[in-house]
Amino acid sequence: MIFIRGNIFSARKLCHIAVSIFLFTMAGFGIMADETTVQDSFTGKVNGKTLNSSPLEKGEVSWNASESIVYAGDEKDGWIKCVKAESLAASVLLPAGVSLIEIEMDCHPAAKDKGWIAVGFNGSSGRADATWNGGLFLYLDAAGHAQVRADGTRLKLISKKIEDYNPDGMNRLSLKYDRMANSVSASINKTVLLNDYGLTQNTYAPKILSAGFSSYGVSQDSRIDNFSIKVQSDKNAVAAQAGQEKIKDANAYRILFLGDSITFSQPAEKHKWTLSCGMAASAVENDYVHKLCAKISAELKKEKVEQKILGNGGGVVRNYVGRTGEYKDFQPDLVIIQFGENERQERTIEAVAAEYENLLKDVKGLSPAPKVICVGVWNPGDGGTYSPWAVTLEETIEKLAGKHGAAYVPVRDLARNPECRGYGETNGVRWHPNDKGMNGYAEKIFEAWKKIADKNGK
Repeated sequence: MIFIRGNIFSARKLCHIAVSIFLFTMAGFGIMADETTVQDSFTGKVNGKTLNSSPLEKGEVSWNASESIVYAGDEKDGWIKCVKAESLAASVLLPAGVSLIEIEMDCHPAAKDKGWIAVGFNGSSGRADATWNGGLFLYLDAAGHAQVRADGTRLKLISKKIEDYNPDGMNRLSLKYDRMANSVSASINKTVLLNDYGLTQNTYAPKILSAGFSSYGVSQDSRIDNFSIKVQSDKNAVAAQAGQEKIKDANAYRILFLGDSITFSQPAEKHKWTLSCGMAASAVENDYVHKLCAKISAELKKEKVEQKILGNGGGVVRNYVGRTGEYKDFQPDLVIIQFGENERQERTIEAVAAEYENLLKDVKGLSPAPKVICVGVWNPGDGGTYSPWAVTLEETIEKLAGKHGAAYVPVRDLARNPECRGYGETNGVRWHPNDKGMNGYAEKIFEAWKKIADKNGK
């Protein structure tokens, strides 16, 4: 088993904080007995000292975490906090062949607008963010409402008000997954949410590569304590894990999409958005992802074009750097990179450029090497006028694309056209490209693809 204990953190209001506060690099994890224990109470450390690279109290491992995470407290009671309001990411890498995982923690999700903290695991080798595809997470928001979601937020297994929720103190979260039975149990305090619920009925089985917790919209008063992970693994589970891997269709053409809400958005209650696709499309099949796949399928005369999407609302480039473990086995023939809308000027163009270039290096370094297309920035503005920051971002993306042998597709003419936006019940949705705008995206990307790909799309 793996056991990790501690206390954590803070984050700015309504800033998406992917904080799985214990990514550690475990050199010896590949050689693992049936039970292993690591532990950290965060006591006896220097206040303000960064957590990153610090050894845990028990177990021959060290932390790999953001420099923004530092120690706080004293000799008797230590914890961790965040000193910068920015997106954070870290998690613990788990051994292969996990057959049973149980995660518990105490948390106080102080927030407005129902900000939440979630605990769980997913198939990412780099971080355990609740909103990313491929995992299983238990959520608790500041209003005392709980959910269990799987595969990002695609599958809602249960949603329930916690009657014994403590709004001023700590609440105990427990999530357990049995891989062999493909079942999940979850509880908060004394309220049982799920008891051996079978995921087979959802035709879904989560991958288990990293575990942790993440949050959204929480304040600096939020706390997490007494965090533990218990893992059991065996050779049979390793074989079962290998057997669950999807057998790829050798004749399929594969496209990887990396982007923000224009590429993919989960349902968002505050925006009255109910679909799971590119935001402001009137139907899933009308977003640019599906339109593009249909065009390429027809061009190549292939019955199947496989797509993999890593994207969500509020997406920024830095959250997608270093995540090749999530898609390298997919072996994409084509990669579409669509970012820029959520990058903020205060971060400086140099910082964003460095992150974008690192992402390009990630995808260009895949084997076999895919074709890559970078999409420009959607920035309607007032009267269709692009802001100076958006113009600078576009120019930077175009230069980086050329430097790394990727195609570049501008979308400024679409963003300036009022007919290409305006669908939806709220301004947040209406800002995005509508069906006409989405089709414009697909056509532009398709034409760029035809210029760089051979008759087989390679």
